[in-house]
Amino acid sequence: MSKRWQQIVKKKSKYLVTALAAALVGIPLVTKRSWSSRITRFFIPKYTTKPILEDPRLFAVLKRFLLAKGSIPFRTPRSRYIHYSLDIFKGNLELTIYPGLKLKRQGELSRADTAENEKTIGESVTATRNPAAPLLYIHGGGYVEQPTEYHYRFLWRLATALKRPVKLFVYPEVPDEVAVDVISKTSEWLEAQERSIVLGDSSGGGLIMSVMQVTQYEPLALVLISPWLDVSMTNPDIVLNESHDATLSRAGLLEIAKLYAGDLDLSDPLVSPINYPFKKLPKMAIYIGTNDMFLADVRKFAHLIKTVTPALHYVEAPYMEHVYPILPTIEGEAAVRDIIRYTKEIFYT
Repeated sequence: MSKRWQQIVKKKSKYLVTALAAALVGIPLVTKRSWSSRITRFFIPKYTTKPILEDPRLFAVLKRFLLAKGSIPFRTPRSRYIHYSLDIFKGNLELTIYPGLKLKRQGELSRADTAENEKTIGESVTATRNPAAPLLYIHGGGYVEQPTEYHYRFLWRLATALKRPVKLFVYPEVPDEVAVDVISKTSEWLEAQERSIVLGDSSGGGLIMSVMQVTQYEPLALVLISPWLDVSMTNPDIVLNESHDATLSRAGLLEIAKLYAGDLDLSDPLVSPINYPFKKLPKMAIYIGTNDMFLADVRKFAHLIKTVTPALHYVEAPYMEHVYPILPTIEGEAAVRDIIRYTKEIFYT
């Protein structure tokens, strides 16, 4: 390449770098959201259930599959850096994610003092029981989907930051069991645990509030992330956000809700806890994005319970998607740090 062309390329490169820097700084300022969330927003619809929920033909195929084959199979975490144990609780799975352990190679713990009572399940390695009460988590997925890798990474972050295990209850999914059975089994699982903080996202958050109607378990606090609180979705303001939500569609979720409710009416408080007259609730934190289709119901629920909980920590993140705290974005990371701060305050004050 001649010197003249080198000078042209060098000069153009400066303009290109300047334009790129301006875009990286300017576009997030104009759009009020980070680059990471914009990228995530672009890819989410392509790799989530929204296309299935939106398209009646695709959803009909999914519904036939579920009714013929039963629930979607459970998959264990695929990351070799997430260490866990799997146990059976009355026929259902309990997955415990352990904090802060690193593998020298597969199957070998890097800390000798954790070798006692270790247990290996498949390729996973777990350590001695942590004496601190574990966090308890109930996952989302519209009552039909199993926990995702996003859930596992999110729970690993919590376990490592709080230096305590996180127990994840993998409750029976639709269509294997309906709401009455799911709520009963989740309540039994909770009542078998130490008193701790209970977290849940989406349908898991709604399930927590359903269980709170029937259980004797008294959590230290509840953390709800984009909870699905009204499966009938009759709030007229829902449609205002449906086009902005990258993962949810009202029509498909209503069909799932009918399968989940079984013989119950969709407005029954057991499946739509927003309709239950709670008299007393523990401390609670709620996280929701303004692009979330459940925003209208979550706002209504927060207003209803503010007089029956000793403290409500409500976070509404502008332009964020459904269950944004578990997504790999700058805003999601900020929410994770806030959840860690909140749970630490509950545990240590």
